[in-house]
Amino acid sequence: MYTPAPYLAAVNVHVKHSGTQNKVETLFSKTKGFVHQRWVQELVRVGRRTEFGLIVEGIWGYAGHATTYLDDFVFQKCTSDHHVSSCASSEWMCADRDKCVAVYERCDGKRDCTDGSDEMQCLSEYGDCNFDMEDWTTACNWTVDTVDGKPSWTRAKESHSEDTGPPSSHQGRPGTFFLVANSSWLPEGSPAVARSPVFPASHNKCHLRFWYYMKGSLSMDYLRVSMLISGASLPMWQDVGNRGARWLYGHAVVGHSEPFNVVFEAHRGGDAITDIAIDDVSFTSSCSEGGDPTGHPSLCTEEEFLCKDKSMCVPRDFVCDCQADCPDGSDETDCGEPRIRVQSFVSCMDGEHCIPALLLCDGVRDCPDGADEHCGQCRASA
Repeated sequence: MYTPAPYLAAVNVHVKHSGTQNKVETLFSKTKGFVHQRWVQELVRVGRRTEFGLIVEGIWGYAGHATTYLDDFVFQKCTSDHHVSSCASSEWMCADRDKCVAVYERCDGKRDCTDGSDEMQCLSEYGDCNFDMEDWTTACNWTVDTVDGKPSWTRAKESHSEDTGPPSSHQGRPGTFFLVANSSWLPEGSPAVARSPVFPASHNKCHLRFWYYMKGSLSMDYLRVSMLISGASLPMWQDVGNRGARWLYGHAVVGHSEPFNVVFEAHRGGDAITDIAIDDVSFTSSCSEGGDPTGHPSLCTEEEFLCKDKSMCVPRDFVCDCQADCPDGSDETDCGEPRIRVQSFVSCMDGEHCIPALLLCDGVRDCPDGADEHCGQCRASA
């Protein structure tokens, strides 16, 4: 790093990784008052991550003609050249001991371990359904609402139109099926509703994994995952709009103090090419057990905060940021006077979600409606 004049307010390095949703964690910050008339080497420790991206941010001070130069970015020891000895209670160790993966990534239909061991010797769990059996509602113990006397979700091997829906199931093998909300006959705005069997009460231990396909016209509506609790619906996950010709992976932590169903709800868009499909729905084995998580995470690092219920560690940057990350909310207690937040946010077009401004127009879709990648159409907010 080379800074010939004292006009730059700050240089920050942030990390966006799979363990956080719509947040960035600051790893390095050099504030105003520094001047280097020579190249200076800086070291930023990323730590252990499963998936991550780095964001380098320069904030200008009071003069626009100052310049800071950055060069020769080198990633060191970012590939595993040694075996891991242990994993946190929320992780699973790959058979080759090359790395740890999240517990919910075990048997979720995608390969996360280098040796593929996370997708070997997988057993069917309570609530799982791949929709391949003709009598799948009985086999999986699911229920489907009807519209005009017909099931709102139906099995299919391929789409009714090349303009919408998937050409095959997620697995892509002959004789396999998926579930689709068929827009060719569903009335506009009508929801297709499918419910899982009832799960026992649990807290922060039941993981839902599924695959979904949302290809069609610009009037494509939304797919929502909710929990049904004593007749009340509690949304847990949602995606909106045309997502292209590909199967996408969905994941949500579900659980409540009362027994619950998981509900998939697809809304038909404004025309007959707005099919929404789902496939290979699976749950972790802990979903049928109920109760609280067992075990505690490994000791947190100096850059992390241990939640009071000892269920997980969160980055210290996330403590007292007005958004709870710990299941018990302890990262937002005992905060004293509100601290000034330097980071600015933008609101998504749906009016419900905010993301850091650093993620605006970065080539990665962070808003559920993708508004952060419609450059020039996002609205800044405090």
